[in-house]
Amino acid sequence: MRKTAPILTLVAAVASACGGADGTDMQPGAEVTIETADGSIVTGRVAQPDDPVGLAAVTNRNEPEEGTGTAAPPSALPRETVDSGGATDTEPTYDEVIVPAGTTLSVRLETALASNVSRVEDPVRGHLSDTVTIDGTPVLPKGSVLQGSVTGAEASGKVKGKANLSFRFDRLDIDDTRYDIHSELIRHQAEATKGDDAKKIGIGAGAGAVIGGLLGGKKGAGTGAIVGGGAGTAMVLTTAGDEVQLQAGTQIRVDLAQPLVILVPRR
Repeated sequence: MRKTAPILTLVAAVASACGGADGTDMQPGAEVTIETADGSIVTGRVAQPDDPVGLAAVTNRNEPEEGTGTAAPPSALPRETVDSGGATDTEPTYDEVIVPAGTTLSVRLETALASNVSRVEDPVRGHLSDTVTIDGTPVLPKGSVLQGSVTGAEASGKVKGKANLSFRFDRLDIDDTRYDIHSELIRHQAEATKGDDAKKIGIGAGAGAVIGGLLGGKKGAGTGAIVGGGAGTAMVLTTAGDEVQLQAGTQIRVDLAQPLVILVPRR
């Protein structure tokens, strides 16, 4: 509830001003500002003759609004603030950590590859099966995705060709951040089958000699050896060796050919 004392004081002050010794003629309705006896500042208009209160509108600058408590001086008026719950909008900071060349990454393939099926430039995908740490700091998290491509694929040849398959990785994805990487060439070659091939040829030649001897004596044995050897060789020529096959889920080792700079959030 507003105080009435300043209003009554103002009424008296206005009445005095209207008939003051300085001859000032305060017209009804004129705006006035007066300091009361208790030091309060009030403003209002000069009363109309039939206004019993003496003021049409009064504002006490030092008096609080109803229900708001003690008035505060203008310098202490509250400023508009935003409650952020203690959170700050500062950008996170990062440290650069170098993963040196020669670092071995444990990778689990997600793409199936085969020397007789894969083609050059076919995509290859895998992910880290272990976290890579540098000086005790986790740098490359487990599950980070590696992507690359097939660089060579040769199916097993006949007689002397051995199947081989090669590929490398050139990209590393950590969450939403992509890094260009350079890995060493990863190459797999089928095991040699020379021993089996020689055995097949020898059996063919021996069998031919025996058969030739039974058919025509010494001369027949020599002829049979030639025929037998030819038969054995022909068998090898039509039998391909083993292929290189890497199923999805195969664990491989990938070595970095060049250093890799990673941004790690500062703790």
